[in-house]
Formats: sequence, C-alpha cells, structure tokens
Amino acid sequence: ENFGIVVPEALSFGVPVLTTKSTPWKDLKENNCGWWINTGKVSLKKTLKKIFILNQKQISKMRIKAKRLSKNYEWPKVAKKFENTYYKLNNL
Repeated sequence: ENFGIVVPEALSFGVPVLTTKSTPWKDLKENNCGWWINTGKVSLKKTLKKIFILNQKQISKMRIKAKRLSKNYEWPKVAKKFENTYYKLNNL
C-alpha cells in the first residue's frame, strides 16, 4: 500500500515520518514534518545522520507541524473529498 495509513496515524501523534519518494508523501518535506527521500541505502544513511543531530527545539517544531498536517487526513475531510469527486464525476 503506497499511501499507507500508518503515515497519517504517526503524524496525528506528532511523530515526524521518514518515507521514500516511491510513496505519495511529498507533503512531509513541504511541511517540514518528516523526510521524503530517494530509495536506497545512500539516501537513507545520509538522512538518518541528519535526523540524529537534530536538537530538541527542531524536533518539537516538527512534531507540531506533523500534527497540523495530519488534520488534512482526518476521515471527515477525506470523506468530503471523495464526495466532491463523485459528485463531479456524476455531473460530467
């Protein structure tokens, strides 16, 4: 599953997420609440080194941003997006 419910679930708890660009999680990078990296050992190693040197202030900011981003994936909002899409398709 490339979307993976685990990502928005982690975000909702304020956990910054690390995933690859083979998943649709560009929002992590854009919202500075996680890492969206190339697939491969080199990219993973480089990113983990960056993660391990983050200070508590940086992590706290990312946690807040993670919770904020997770609001976009709450079921009422997702359901409304599906409803709007179906409505548009029905009226073509």
